[in-house]
Amino acid sequence: YMATPINALRAAAERLRAAAGKLAGIVSLRLNMAANKRMLGWDGADAADHEADIQAICGDITAAMPGVRRLVLILKGHNSAVQELGRRLAVHYSGHLQGLEIAGPVAIPRGTEFRQLKRMNLEYGYIGTSRAPRVSPAGLKLLGLQGRLATTTWVSFASGARDREITFANLEVLGLASSPPAAMPSFAAQSCSRDAWRLYFPRLRHAIIQCSQGPFPVLEWVVFPPRMVSLEIDVAPAVLQVVDEAVDIPAAQRFKLAVPRKFGDDPAVLAMTRRVLEKAHRCEARELVAPGDASPLLIDMVVSVPITHLSLHAASVDLVADLIRRTSSITTLSIFYLNADNTQLDISVPPPGSRCAVEPLSTSITGLRFGWHYSNRKSSFALAAKYLLLAIPSLLCLVAPYGLKQQLVEFAKAHSACHPHLQNIVIRGLKQQLAEFAKAHSACHPHLQNIVIRDWRW
Repeated sequence: YMATPINALRAAAERLRAAAGKLAGIVSLRLNMAANKRMLGWDGADAADHEADIQAICGDITAAMPGVRRLVLILKGHNSAVQELGRRLAVHYSGHLQGLEIAGPVAIPRGTEFRQLKRMNLEYGYIGTSRAPRVSPAGLKLLGLQGRLATTTWVSFASGARDREITFANLEVLGLASSPPAAMPSFAAQSCSRDAWRLYFPRLRHAIIQCSQGPFPVLEWVVFPPRMVSLEIDVAPAVLQVVDEAVDIPAAQRFKLAVPRKFGDDPAVLAMTRRVLEKAHRCEARELVAPGDASPLLIDMVVSVPITHLSLHAASVDLVADLIRRTSSITTLSIFYLNADNTQLDISVPPPGSRCAVEPLSTSITGLRFGWHYSNRKSSFALAAKYLLLAIPSLLCLVAPYGLKQQLVEFAKAHSACHPHLQNIVIRGLKQQLAEFAKAHSACHPHLQNIVIRDWRW
């Protein structure tokens, strides 16, 4: 792993030469040069000005580590000298790479072939050309194309100009994200029309489609398999229209659709959202991500469409209470930046050990996840969260938020009579030993089966 400014790569290359023969077994190389350009020894220089340095450093790296199978290049915001080093490394290892990730403007030349790739992720300004390098689609298991792109073609999966159907026979994970979406790839070096192309993913299990603006022609060519594990769409109205009109939503175990905040009160967007959710009726779990300052139109849609999972961002406790009181289909509720500001509800908390006097809001919700909160509004968040804990007696799983994890979990223990069937607690970090924590909560929650400890913020 090398995360150094360019002007330190000479020293790193010397150490590589000194370690010749000791690094031959390394199979994964990550080159991170995403530092501020003012820190770099080659700031503002062209590749031609440092040809000798580039050639020497590339030669030292490849000689010391000839067996690299996974290459990660993080070259965001750099000049042509840095890009040229990344390009040469990608070309040198191309014959036997199984994993390739590029974040930054690296133009891989025509004639380069990646025939053994199983995982590929290109993002943030990767530059494709009209003579793009070729990748064999049959071997790929993971494909990610995301970020702001310089051209419409990143990489070619087609073997000839007449190829109009491409089958990704073993692809299991697909991620497409772009801003603006007009830069999404055509998947081949040739120009093509929407009626002529079809992209098949017979073994696809997980797909994430994200786009902030339209249009999004790739979706018009994609043929999803009849069954998937998860399909997530977080898109602009133009993309949503393609899904509404052209995409056959598979019978996924989980279907997730996000409505951007700026479209939360747009009648046309909400009408399309409703139709897309209705098209996903074969999906076992249907999740909607919605802005917390929802319009009456959005609220009416949420309560009238059979959604099983609902995620709200920047929501008031009054809105949450109104929504879950009016629907019986929601089983999992995720709330980010919850607040109790100017609430009209009586959210006073009874003393520990007393009978739960809060009127239940829902008997169908079994999972409750609290996400991020504003640090300067922690008390408002905590008050609203405690009220919801008391008002959902059917709770089976509690995901406590970062910053209030201990407070809410201890509150749940003190008021365990209000949610007697709790089986799972998910928490980030502990201030006490796990055995002590488990013993204390098992005594209060007789049905507790799992305690999951996370080590990151989520």
